[in-house]
Amino acid sequence: MRLRRAIRAAGIACLVAAVGAQAATPPFERPVRPVELEEPEQRVWSEAEDVDLTLSRSGQLLRDEEVEAWIAGLMLRLFPDFGAALRVRIVRDPEMNAFCLPNGSIYMNLGMLARVRNTSQLATILAHEGVHFTHRHGFQQRSSLVTTAGFTQGAGIAGGLVGALLGSLVGMSSIRGFSRTHEREADRVGFGRLLAGGFDPRESVAVFQMLTAESKAMGLTDTVFFASHPQLDERIKTFRELSAVAGPPTPPESDAALRAFQPRLQREWMALEASMGQGGRLVHQLTRPDAVDFYPPEAPYYLGEGYRLRGDAADRNAMIAAYESAVQRAPTFAPAHAALGVVHFKAKDCARAVPYLRSYLDLAPDGSLRSHVGRMLEKCR
Repeated sequence: MRLRRAIRAAGIACLVAAVGAQAATPPFERPVRPVELEEPEQRVWSEAEDVDLTLSRSGQLLRDEEVEAWIAGLMLRLFPDFGAALRVRIVRDPEMNAFCLPNGSIYMNLGMLARVRNTSQLATILAHEGVHFTHRHGFQQRSSLVTTAGFTQGAGIAGGLVGALLGSLVGMSSIRGFSRTHEREADRVGFGRLLAGGFDPRESVAVFQMLTAESKAMGLTDTVFFASHPQLDERIKTFRELSAVAGPPTPPESDAALRAFQPRLQREWMALEASMGQGGRLVHQLTRPDAVDFYPPEAPYYLGEGYRLRGDAADRNAMIAAYESAVQRAPTFAPAHAALGVVHFKAKDCARAVPYLRSYLDLAPDGSLRSHVGRMLEKCR
């Protein structure tokens, strides 16, 4: 198995070598300590540690030992020569985003973990972000005049909740979008790591196709994750070319571990999207062809919420159908019953509203909507 992986990795060596030779700063070849670095790079690492501390205290990190341990195992497969130097943390942010700080701290958004379809897709992102560390892109980017001149501009460069949280930090430039040269290097060198780790390289294409589809559906010129990166169409082409010279397909990766915990992440992601009013994104994701099998049984409720949040009168029938599907697929999920009860109550159809409202109270007697539901039942007497 190791020999086969080595042979497969060698198939793209010629593509990776040309990029690596252009690096302005030699890549790390092993784990390093801050004291081993020159003083300017030590300062950049210190800024990164400030970001780590801020995020740790923010309450925005998802603490899930099972998920963190599994992802740590993936990182060891991708970067066995760096041991625990690369640590991945999960951020409660619905965006499809990830970023790597110069000190090796990688942050993966909940929105990314909830939506990747398999382990190899996730490994594609992790490999890419890890290369930003090993090839010292954060330090190079932070040291450039362009980045230094622009690092005080505006909040939200990381996207979503994280961008809003870190908007005023001095260490902001640590997580700015890297230059196109750095992104291309991270794509190609990361692809080599993906192969050597035994992941399916074809899934790297699927990741960027998924990002492209969401970008277009949301009317964006590019996704937040790749806002300043090479165009997505270019990156899809690059990964297709890399896959073509990678040799025979890797045997399918087992996704059993991912499937075991992904539903609870998806539930949290859907609830977060709804709480932030992201109806369009919920509709896009939950109407994908594989959504019924991929997302938990109560997902149609959040699809209904997506239609409701979009506020388009033409969505009303689709919204009701989604709520009804949730009741059928997840009959003990109380919010779906409440949603249908409210819809019919607002339509002055108490005959249809009352059974759903009563079901909500039976399923969630202490639910947050109990008072509101009780008032509607009183009015329907």
